[in-house]
Amino acid sequence: IKKNIADKNSEKKRNFFGKTVKLAFSNQVIKGEKILVKVSLSLTGFDGAEKNMEAEGKSWDFEKIKKNAENSWNKELSKIEITSSDKDKLTTFYTALYHVFTQPNIANDVDGKYRGRDNQIHTANHDYYTVFSLWDTFRAYHPLMTLIDKKRTADFINTFILQYEQGKRLPIWELASNETYCMIGYHSVSVIADAMMNGVKGFDYGKAFEAAKNSANNFDDYGMKTYRENGLLTIDDEHESVSKTVEYAYDDWCIAQMAKILGKTEDYKTFMKRSQNWKNLFDFDKKFIRPKKNGGWFEPFDAKEINNNFTEGNAWQYTFFVPQNIEGMIKFYGGNEEFEKKLDEMFSEESKTTGREQVDVTGLIGQYAQGNEPSHHVAYLYNFVGKPEKTREKVHYILENFYKNSPDGLIGNEDCGQMSAWYVLSSMGLYKVTPGSEKWNTVDPFFDRIKIHLEDDKTLIFTNRQEIDKWVNRNKAPKVDDPFFDERMVVVPTINVEKRTFEDNTKVSINAFNQNENNKQKIFYSVNGKDFKEYDGEFSVTETSEIKAFVENEKYGK
Repeated sequence: IKKNIADKNSEKKRNFFGKTVKLAFSNQVIKGEKILVKVSLSLTGFDGAEKNMEAEGKSWDFEKIKKNAENSWNKELSKIEITSSDKDKLTTFYTALYHVFTQPNIANDVDGKYRGRDNQIHTANHDYYTVFSLWDTFRAYHPLMTLIDKKRTADFINTFILQYEQGKRLPIWELASNETYCMIGYHSVSVIADAMMNGVKGFDYGKAFEAAKNSANNFDDYGMKTYRENGLLTIDDEHESVSKTVEYAYDDWCIAQMAKILGKTEDYKTFMKRSQNWKNLFDFDKKFIRPKKNGGWFEPFDAKEINNNFTEGNAWQYTFFVPQNIEGMIKFYGGNEEFEKKLDEMFSEESKTTGREQVDVTGLIGQYAQGNEPSHHVAYLYNFVGKPEKTREKVHYILENFYKNSPDGLIGNEDCGQMSAWYVLSSMGLYKVTPGSEKWNTVDPFFDRIKIHLEDDKTLIFTNRQEIDKWVNRNKAPKVDDPFFDERMVVVPTINVEKRTFEDNTKVSINAFNQNENNKQKIFYSVNGKDFKEYDGEFSVTETSEIKAFVENEKYGK
């Protein structure tokens, strides 16, 4: 710690050094007298902190500095103008927008110097940021920034690229140029894909894609090697195996979108195929995405149970996390009607979880949890089955009941702006279910009039959902079926065992879902390293055995 103390009427400074510094001010203070203190920060060193303080000016006029701060905040908050006669709703909205703008934080000095991922001092030609809670913020915060602050979004991604160049990996949950690894996925790719798909300029698309591809392919930790090889993670492979499988699959889809923009066809095919790996954990009997163990489904299964197979959630809260392939997900549930019933069941279940205590899972409506991020898109899924009135009912209930003008007005952790970004977007009638796409989902706005000032001097004005839909669909292209989705993936087989621990023998069966019955497929299996043979029905084993199986589709291979 270094303390520079200067008399405000002189340039004389006294320097104090040490790991622990205590200061006592002995000058007599008159009752009611105001003591003015200035503080400056830098991640590069003392000189940087001094330069940053000088850049703020030498004024000791507190009211002037306070007014400058108010003007700066008003400039940010005026990017969106809301009209409502309800003062509590207005306060709640602008408090939420304020929360949104508090992070990430600029981490470079006024001269561009910053401490990088390699702990060395570098100089950036853009704002260098820190505090990327990406597991949370890729869902609503970053799509909101892509809409209202493209310059800041580009600088976020330029920061990602610098961290990749210095640390060989895109950030996961970054703090002060260090990787904390405290959450899962590598959702910086979602931020990049969303920016590229929505035409954000100011960063190198090629470098961003290189960073995304290498971050997905060149690391073997956190189950990534097994995921790439097997198309899923099981309990045997990795803790939080279900959450990691479905989130890695979504991230793969994001990288595929980048590849498509850049014309990298083979990369596009590879990552699109991997983006379907969620299907390998979909149980067609129970209609849940759920954990596997030792080749088969993990039993006993309780969809309400919070356990080590999920990240801050349970099967209910993760079974709908397929933002990259919603139509395919609906098909797996049995079509629109069955999918709607499944959503209804989630919202009408008992609002109580089982298993371990998870303080993050709050704001329960049935098994929907607004207080934590995995549920944030689910209410909008009714739009995909032609029931926008149900989306409106759920979203407006959340806006009305889980966000209040009070000290405890948030139903869950703010999570670096994500909880408030959900409110900002949803109250304006917008939400992006699939970050990394151009498509916005819509709902009836919560306010009388919304005015959004964009950086190209254009202004969006909405008073009802019809106006929002018109803007969302302004450049809507004809739908083109993606040839790398749905039936082109061969789903991993499931090995079912009557008794995994036995005395004399146990029965084994193997099954695999065929997404297109017109394309025949066969299952092959091997016991204890013997040659693979075609599976033709249930069989028994009489000793401890290792069973391997694969599926071969006549059109799409293994």
